Amino acid sequence: ANILHHKTKGSPLFVKQVMMELYKQRLLYPSLSHRRWVWETNKILDMKIPDNVATFITNTFDRLSFEVVSALVVLSCFGASADISLIEVLEREIEQPLIAP
Repeated sequence: ANILHHKTKGSPLFVKQVMMELYKQRLLYPSLSHRRWVWETNKILDMKIPDNVATFITNTFDRLSFEVVSALVVLSCFGASADISLIEVLEREIEQPLIAP
C-alpha cells in the first residue's frame, strides 16, 4: 500500500487506474492458497509510472486499437448521454466490445 501511495501521491483516480494496470499485468492478483492478494513488490517498484493520472490514462489509450479509439471518438461527441443502443451499434461495427463484461 505504501508503494502504491508513493507512486500515485494518493490520488484516488490514479490509485484505481494503477491497480487495474497492476492486475492486468499480473503484478497484483488474488491467491486462493494464501487467501489474500499477492503483490509483486519488486516488479511494481521497477514499473515506470507517469507522474500524473492524465499521462497514465493517455498511455492506456495509446495501446487501444484504431477501431476502438475511433468508436470512442464518436461516443465522446455525445458526452455522458450516449445511449446503450449507440454503443451496441459501434460494437457490432468494429466487432469488438467497448464495455468490459
